[in-house]
Amino acid sequence: MFAELMRMQDLTRRPILAIVGHILDGDDPEMRTLELAQRRFSREANRRDVEEESVIAALVWLAGTRLQMHNVKGTLHTLGHLRARSRGRHPLYETLAGFLEVRLQLTLREYDKAKMALSRMEFTEGDERFLARSKAMQLTCEGKIMSAQGELDEAKNAFNAAIEALRVGPAQVEDIAITVEVCNDQGHLAFRDGANEEAAKAYNEAYTLASHIGFRLALARSLRGKGAISDTSGNHEEAIELFSQARTTYQECESSVGVLRTSISLGRASYALGAYRKALLYFEEAKIQCGQGRYPNEEAEINARIGDIMLAEGRYEKAAEFYERDLQIVSVQGTERARAHALRNVGRIQRLLGNFMRAEACLQQSFEGFRKLGDRRGLGRTLGQLVYCSLAQEKVRKARQAVDLLADVIKPLRSEQESAIHAMLEGLVCRHEGDSQKAKNLLERSLRIFSAEPGFYTVTCRLELALAFQHMGKDDQAIKQLKQTIKEARELKIQDLEQKSMNLLKKLDKVEWGRLLHASRGSTDGFIKAERIIVGTVVLEVREKEPYFGLDPDQFQHTVNSIFQSLEARVLTPDAIVGQLRGGTVQVFFGLEDSVDPPSALKLAESFFDMVQAEHGTLCEKDKLGYAAAIVVGDAVKGTFGTPERREFDVYGASIDKARALASAAPDATILFDEPTFRAVSDDDGEGVRTEITWRGRPFEAFRIKPKSKEVFRGSLAQPLT
Repeated sequence: MFAELMRMQDLTRRPILAIVGHILDGDDPEMRTLELAQRRFSREANRRDVEEESVIAALVWLAGTRLQMHNVKGTLHTLGHLRARSRGRHPLYETLAGFLEVRLQLTLREYDKAKMALSRMEFTEGDERFLARSKAMQLTCEGKIMSAQGELDEAKNAFNAAIEALRVGPAQVEDIAITVEVCNDQGHLAFRDGANEEAAKAYNEAYTLASHIGFRLALARSLRGKGAISDTSGNHEEAIELFSQARTTYQECESSVGVLRTSISLGRASYALGAYRKALLYFEEAKIQCGQGRYPNEEAEINARIGDIMLAEGRYEKAAEFYERDLQIVSVQGTERARAHALRNVGRIQRLLGNFMRAEACLQQSFEGFRKLGDRRGLGRTLGQLVYCSLAQEKVRKARQAVDLLADVIKPLRSEQESAIHAMLEGLVCRHEGDSQKAKNLLERSLRIFSAEPGFYTVTCRLELALAFQHMGKDDQAIKQLKQTIKEARELKIQDLEQKSMNLLKKLDKVEWGRLLHASRGSTDGFIKAERIIVGTVVLEVREKEPYFGLDPDQFQHTVNSIFQSLEARVLTPDAIVGQLRGGTVQVFFGLEDSVDPPSALKLAESFFDMVQAEHGTLCEKDKLGYAAAIVVGDAVKGTFGTPERREFDVYGASIDKARALASAAPDATILFDEPTFRAVSDDDGEGVRTEITWRGRPFEAFRIKPKSKEVFRGSLAQPLT
């Protein structure tokens, strides 16, 4: 039924669906994805052979689609065009435009503005069903605002009232779509409130209804919600399966924000399982979807999560780099709570690096932030880091003050876990105060609680217990605890604590240390090991142009070699690794060793262009020498490939093949990107020009930029002005 209506040219039917996001139709070639839908509605909004109402309706659909794509500028532009064109002549559509404006403010987290806009909305025109649906959507928006501001009971009442408002007749597609959204909101609300059973019930109802009407974006949201419940409950494998289903649906719809948020969820679940490399892969994928400054909250979280992985692997410098990026973003665009968390992370890593002055300053600011928010749990974690920081500097009195304050902070929480953490920290302070016996008793008490669910604190507490035994002169007991610590750290893949334990064991028992060191190396054949990664591929191409080089190949060879020598000496950065070099083409990889940074790849290509112009500008101007580049960030496989007699390290994947194809198709002095990579390197939608190339026998959309200049393109693939 919905598919038949959407195939009709008359977009004046069911425009409310554009507000709730039920826009796509998998059976219609023009409506399968958000990008295709946007193009269709753009065409309809620019038609001059239809009635004015049809154009206004098309603008509503276009604004709703762009809102689902989180294209803020595009949505604002379209809504402005709609109001300027309607000028009060189409009050029903202007009401819908008002809801879209409120939704946009919710997306931007401008809750006070959204609340004011809702209070100004009046519903005086329209039939009974339209008025009922308008009331339901108004209540839904109010519930979203209350939920975001922590008014959970009020939000729950608003969502219940929204569903009741729809009961004015037999349910139609609009009513079901609005109900689906409310059910998803109820699931999110219950999940935040810790009512997982109630949340699962709401998400299941949303899933059933969304499947019934083919509401794919809502279907993906319910799957992601169910995955979050499983992840919180410790069922990480089940969560990964649900998140993967959600991500596949979002990918089919070309919802970059859906892929982004689900990839973050997949990374969290993988991290909880100790699959750090897999988690890094998901976070890298999410980082690509983030683009440049488009989703600051998600971008900040990704940096913090990658920092956690680097920390667990003992790569403190890299961890510090990502934690600082997180802090930089949240200090400008984040909340006070996000900044307090980021400051604690920076304080922790700076303490591990030995930069105690910076560590103390950050931890003190984090403490003040959590105290201002009244967040006892966050305050407790920061106090714990202050204890470690003080003890690392032998400021035992200051550590005692912090641990005593921690007891008062966590007391109202009545949490066994928090009490165990406090006992462990007090044990550390007691050891530094010289009372190792009391330290041992406190640490053993904590360990009994932590061991029920082995994790980071189990390993940390056991390591501290080993230090207490060593301080008491009981080296045998210390060695026993260290061996168990190393075993647990390896199982949980906490390489940082494993390395610390190994270093201590080496001092106490070199025989046991050597045995465990040998066991850690295992018997895996490194030649057959491979792993999936997210890699940035830059393909740089130097082109011979007839007839200048045609009769003098030696001159071309000399020119190409000089360019590549300059590339290696002047352009390559430490994080760039040269791959294959064939004739006039060279591949450069970002992210083989660490996290890929797409803007760095663009800077390298631009530096390459500048270098060629500086050294061979005359040849380029006379059209004797050409150059171009392509950049693609995507997943690939790195490892050693070949026969046993001749195995070589290499990187393979569709993203690398795509980069080669784009470089070959790029006009001179231009860089081509695929769409996700373009989003990741550019914060200006108007900077790139859409173009089309053929890859693997099929047309493929790409973006083209000309460094240091802006192209004007008016071809059929240009975005409409509407």
